[in-house]
Amino acid sequence: MDDSRITNSLHAYFLRPGRPGESINYSVTRIRDGRSFSTRSVTAHQGARELMTFQASFTEARPLQDVVSKSPPPSPDPESLLPLHQRHRDPSVPPDGINWPTRTRWRTASRPLDVRYIDDGDDPALRRFWFRAEALRSTASQNLHRAIVAFASDRSLLPVIANTRGDLRRSGEQKVASVDHALWFHQDVHIGEWLLYVQDSPHSTAHGLGTARGLIYSASGDLVATVTQQGFRQ
Repeated sequence: MDDSRITNSLHAYFLRPGRPGESINYSVTRIRDGRSFSTRSVTAHQGARELMTFQASFTEARPLQDVVSKSPPPSPDPESLLPLHQRHRDPSVPPDGINWPTRTRWRTASRPLDVRYIDDGDDPALRRFWFRAEALRSTASQNLHRAIVAFASDRSLLPVIANTRGDLRRSGEQKVASVDHALWFHQDVHIGEWLLYVQDSPHSTAHGLGTARGLIYSASGDLVATVTQQGFRQ
């Protein structure tokens, strides 16, 4: 896919876990190239084991006109909030569901995102945080920016489901997994700039499935992407 068309949406289904240290192969099928949209189907597999399948839609880049979207809630400046390596040292802050050790230099982490949680709400089904990644070169394609946002969009969705159920404050390790993940882009994104992620869980069962959804805004308040994910707890 050349850069004349940009990612419009994707929907992924996670079929089985992968094996660490083993290479993953991706096969791409050209589904359709129409006048306005192109569709690709992608399968990820390790040997004969199919791990994930998803379809992605691409469309022509065009200027925005008559944009109508929901405005983000008022939020503190991201630079005023604790980075993760400081947050996790403070026992007074609420749990965020991310248990991996954090690094002082987020750019060297396995998930290189600078994340700043906002802890000022009483609704357990709602959470907000700012995030950004390393700035790209000015010549980087919009598809590359959107690919990194797609990677980042998985952040904290399973924990927001668990938080709705009150599971984050329970002791012991819990086995959870994403079932599927959908993402729609509404306008251009720039991953080196701060993005506000507003998440909630409108539906969750005591056992089994739960649903999370998210809205991603630019620092100027424009809605740039919508996300939904279904998760499962054993």
